[in-house]
Order: sequence, then structure tokens, then C-alpha cells
Amino acid sequence: MRQRIGIGIIALCLGASSVYGQTLYGAMSGNGINSKLYSIDTGTAHLTLIGPLTDGDGQYFGITGMAVHPTTGVLYGLTSPQSTDWPNSLVWINPANTRVTPI
Repeated sequence: MRQRIGIGIIALCLGASSVYGQTLYGAMSGNGINSKLYSIDTGTAHLTLIGPLTDGDGQYFGITGMAVHPTTGVLYGLTSPQSTDWPNSLVWINPANTRVTPI
């Protein structure tokens, strides 16, 4: 049986993960609030869940766009208008632990 996933917001970003390659990141949310970060295999398009995008207090964030700084490799995100604490804000995203830090 196939399962369908409702996706309200998708953000994609190609980021450097090592000197040998790059990782394509995606953030998905069904309601604009609780986005989850995924890595995407560029050869197979297979999604791997990294985890929910939350701050240090466990507050969920909806991410509508992402970009990686070309020199530093820092992953940035833009929050959705529906994000509870930081709507329409610029944030840092740590892809290793999915921690979101408002700038």
C-alpha cells in the first residue's frame, strides 16, 4: 500500500558536506510550522530524515527557504509566517543536530 504525504512547504538547498561532495537538503512541512530537515540523495532522490527543526527550547520552526554560504558552508533558513515564535525571520540551521538559531 502506498502512503501519501501532504506537503505544504518544501525548501531545497545544496550544501557542502565535505571536501568530497555536496549534500542536498530539503525541509518539509504540512502546516508551515513543524518543518523537518531531510538529506536528499542526488543520484536516487531518496529522502533521509535528519530530524525536526527546533530551537534549544524544543520550539518547532517552519522553514520556507534555505541557502548555504559559499565560503563558510553555514546553512541559513527563512521561517514561515506561521512559525510561532520567529515568523518571517532569518535563522541558522545546524544540519548535524537540526537546531535552529534565530539571527
